[in-house]
Amino acid sequence: MKRVTVSLPDELAAALAREAARLRVPVSQVAREGLETRLGTVREGRVPFAAIGRSGHRTTARDVDAILQSNGPRRASMLAIVDAGPLYAVADADDDDHHRCLTVLERPDLRLVVPALVVAEVTYLVATRLGPRAEAQFLRGLGSLEVEGPTSRDWDAIGHMVERYADFPLGGTEASVAVLADRLGTDLVITLDRRHFGAIRSASGGSYRLLPDL
Repeated sequence: MKRVTVSLPDELAAALAREAARLRVPVSQVAREGLETRLGTVREGRVPFAAIGRSGHRTTARDVDAILQSNGPRRASMLAIVDAGPLYAVADADDDDHHRCLTVLERPDLRLVVPALVVAEVTYLVATRLGPRAEAQFLRGLGSLEVEGPTSRDWDAIGHMVERYADFPLGGTEASVAVLADRLGTDLVITLDRRHFGAIRSASGGSYRLLPDL
């Protein structure tokens, strides 16, 4: 990273300082992110839509369900299914879970698979919280991830799981994450929704391993 000294008008310098104080980050970070946004710099990384916008909200990733309802050798277990919360968190630099979710999603030892129903939820959240430009960048970034839609048999399994956990209730998107994990033979789920995924069981009766760690 190259250090550059820039002279700013007093009003602009004061505005930068206020924004940095509001976000509780260094002034240099605010300036750098502003330049990246202005210049359209493409972030090089495994998750190209990381930090594509700021919503001003700090807990969207954890509140996905509530928001949507109101509106060694490499083993098969290293395949991880990605839920909506972490996928949104990496897109929103303001979210409290942004950094720890980004750390998990950029782990080179994980093969990430995103259920198609999760993509639909996160696309809605990105559009409503971050705006259409961020939505477009998010959608383009999905080309670097593996997105898997339900098979004809999966739909019956998803419906069965929703019915089985009706007292939660368990939504169709969460059920699709679990069903895809079962079909692909993994017990590893990247989610912030420990209420659901800490309680439900796989088709074989086992529990799921959850990332990121608490």
